[in-house]
Amino acid sequence: MAREKADLRCDDKGRFSTYSQAREEAASYTKRIALLLSPMLPYYCHNHEAYHIGHWRSREEIRAYRAMIKSLYRNVNTEQTEHLSNGWAIDGLLAA
Repeated sequence: MAREKADLRCDDKGRFSTYSQAREEAASYTKRIALLLSPMLPYYCHNHEAYHIGHWRSREEIRAYRAMIKSLYRNVNTEQTEHLSNGWAIDGLLAA
């Protein structure tokens, strides 16, 4: 199934027609930003048929990040449900 080209995470990213242009922009970005948590690298985007630049992440880092977000989301939803079932949300509103 082909992905639609609308509303992609990279729609707002700069587009470069050559790898060398993207590499130069990545180097320029690295010089402008004092602290980088991961290197900025060019990559080819098949959806836009152009190069973008982005922070390098290993597959393990991506999986760990997604797992962390899912866990946080589950914990927040569980805490909210517990607060509502115990009446804490209502008590907090009445105390304000």
